[in-house]
Amino acid sequence: MNSVNNVEKYDFDIMELIKTSFRMTKGFKGAFWATTFIFALIFAALFYLVTHLFFPNFTAETMQTHEFAMKSQYIMLILLPIVTSFLVLLQMMSLQHARGEDIIIRNIFSDIKIIWRLLFVAFIFFIPNIIIDYIFGFALLVSEINFLTVIKSAISWAIAIVSYFSFMLIVDKNIGAIEAIKLSFMSIKQKIWKIFAVYLFFYGIFFIYPFLDQTIILPQFSFLISVVVLICMIWFYPAMIIGTNGLLYRIMFDGMKLNSK
Repeated sequence: MNSVNNVEKYDFDIMELIKTSFRMTKGFKGAFWATTFIFALIFAALFYLVTHLFFPNFTAETMQTHEFAMKSQYIMLILLPIVTSFLVLLQMMSLQHARGEDIIIRNIFSDIKIIWRLLFVAFIFFIPNIIIDYIFGFALLVSEINFLTVIKSAISWAIAIVSYFSFMLIVDKNIGAIEAIKLSFMSIKQKIWKIFAVYLFFYGIFFIYPFLDQTIILPQFSFLISVVVLICMIWFYPAMIIGTNGLLYRIMFDGMKLNSK
C-alpha cells in the first residue's frame, strides 16, 4: 500500500488519458447524470432554506449584493457536508467505473469514521478559502483591480489541486486525514505539470467558451452553438469526472498503465 514515505512512481500520456476518459463514458453517463440531478434538487432545497435564515426577505436581487457575497461563505460552510458528500460520491463512482467494477453507492459511506475524516479534510481546505475571500474581497472593494480576482482563483485552485485525491484516499485506503493529504500532495508533485495540463483541458473549456461567446461568435449563431455545446456536455462532464478522478487515481495509486487502442 502507498504511504507518505513510499510514494509509487508513475507516468502517463496526457492525450491518451483524455481519449480514454471519453471512451469510458459508456456505462457511466446515466449514473453520473442521475446522481447530479438528485443532488441538484437536494442542494437547491437546502440552499433555499439556509439562505432564508440569513436573509428572511431573500430575492434574486439579494444575490447581487455585497452582503450576500460575504455571507455566502457561511451558507456554504453549513452546506459543506452535502457538497463534500456529492464530490466524494462522484469521485468514488468514477473510480469504481475506472476499475471495471459495478457502481455501488451504498458501499462508499459505510464507515462513520471515514465520514468524519472526509468532513475534517473539507473543513481544513474550506477555511483558507474563506480567509482568501475576505482578504481579496476587501482589496477588490478598495481598488477594483480585476487581476486580484485571477490571483484569488489561482490560490484557491492550487489548494484544491494539491489535495484533490485526499477524499478518495481516505475512502479507498481507509487512512487518516492528514496522511491522505500528505500522500495526495507527494503524488501530485511528481507530475504536477502533466496533471495541471489535464485539469486545464477539462476545466479550461468553462472559461474559454464564455469568452468566445462574447467576442468571436456572431449573435445570430449564439443560440445554435449554445445548444450544440449543451449536447456535447452530456459526454464532456462525465469524461471530465472520469479523467480527473478515477483514471488519474488509478494511474497514481493503482499502478495502472494506459494502452493505446
